[in-house]
Amino acid sequence: MQHTITPPRLAIALEWYLNPDHLPLIHAQEQARADGALTIELIAPDDHYDGFEALAKGEVHAVVNEPLHLLEKHGESIALQSLGTFFHTDGGVLITHDAQARLKSGGSIRVASPVSNPVTDNLCRNILTGWMHKQNVDIRPEQITVYEAGFDHVENLRNGADAAWLAFANIEGVHAHHLGLPVDMCRTSDGDVPGFSALELIANREADTAVRQALKTLVAYLNAAVPALQADPKPH
Repeated sequence: MQHTITPPRLAIALEWYLNPDHLPLIHAQEQARADGALTIELIAPDDHYDGFEALAKGEVHAVVNEPLHLLEKHGESIALQSLGTFFHTDGGVLITHDAQARLKSGGSIRVASPVSNPVTDNLCRNILTGWMHKQNVDIRPEQITVYEAGFDHVENLRNGADAAWLAFANIEGVHAHHLGLPVDMCRTSDGDVPGFSALELIANREADTAVRQALKTLVAYLNAAVPALQADPKPH
């Protein structure tokens, strides 16, 4: 009797619904399945942070999220380990022209963000402060207040927010430009935080040997997927 060997399975929690940012993962998923090397399940969350909770409970083997959240979650109930990033774009703060003028005159602004805590709020302030300094304008961190307002950055701006933090140039930046909103993208790299707007693969540092080996296999497929996609940019 011939026995079929079932390949290892990895469950990966995404940070959002499946979208083009995840193309390297999808490519790796298809290639690994075709080779019989690995079965990869991609799980879309109800909430941006669901993946971390699922990882802590052992319900998934890895999480996809922005590098910021690796800093945020550091020191919590699970030992997190970055396995690297597979997607990168520009991102940062979408800020209105009026808000920029207010900062320059010494006034204050309110920045809408999907999350507000000391880590993310201070990063927002540091990025804006660095960006303005490069325009020969020195501002004080206390001029910037960050408040929670959900992930719809463009809608927050249309509803009166002075700026929107944790925005992506390839999503909200394009949307705002298409609508003709009077805003500029203050990129994280402009505030001396390069490589920030990315998607990172995050795992449990204390995972067992079988999971670590499966993750190593996944990373190998991702390493092959990224140059393959870059070499063939045409839509299919």
